[in-house]
Amino acid sequence: MAYPVGAGQYKSAAGLAKVIAILLAVDVVLELAGGALAVLTIGVMRKVQSGEMSQGAAFRSIMLQFGGLGVLAFLVGVPIIVLFCIFMVRANKNARAFGSPMSNTPGWAAGWFFVPVAFWWKPYDAMKEIWQGSEPDPSVYAWHSRVSPLLPWWWAMWVLRTVAAIAGSFIGKGTSPVQNMIDTCQAQLIGLLPELAVAVLAAAVVLAVARRQDERQRRHPAGTPLPASAL
Repeated sequence: MAYPVGAGQYKSAAGLAKVIAILLAVDVVLELAGGALAVLTIGVMRKVQSGEMSQGAAFRSIMLQFGGLGVLAFLVGVPIIVLFCIFMVRANKNARAFGSPMSNTPGWAAGWFFVPVAFWWKPYDAMKEIWQGSEPDPSVYAWHSRVSPLLPWWWAMWVLRTVAAIAGSFIGKGTSPVQNMIDTCQAQLIGLLPELAVAVLAAAVVLAVARRQDERQRRHPAGTPLPASAL
């Protein structure tokens, strides 16, 4: 829902947040399917090691299944990344429209995810000030607004997921193809919990931010002079 220029050009992010949440739910299903396939693969590779199955046939079947899941994950993952970045930009602009002090520009609110080193903490900082800048009570100074535990939990899982992915890329190097496959699948299973957690928490965060901003717009429309206590 877009508001006129006189209302600070506020544009609700609720619809965008819902689409992101739906895509993240699909991602959770794909991650669970990938976990189930990893368990199955470990069992098959054990049989290959014991001589019960031929390596060639086992690898062809498994790689076909992983390839199919990989394509689906790509088709879901890319829109999630794009839409999440759009959400960060829109939510930052909305907070600015409320008159909240913002240290991150709309572009950098999304851009920090792609900056080496800074991506470990700056995206959280950008989301945190969006949350504070969207305080529904207009009498509260933005930076005095309390931050929901959702945010630090979301970011902790994001960091843990990233660390697990980096560590997993080094597992199984120099081993046999069969053992390498087993090690890779075990690493995937170890990283599954933070992967699922970050998806669920990310959905919760964007939905909460969107609701928060809509509530602020309802109570004190963007562009309306702020109370002295909020300045």
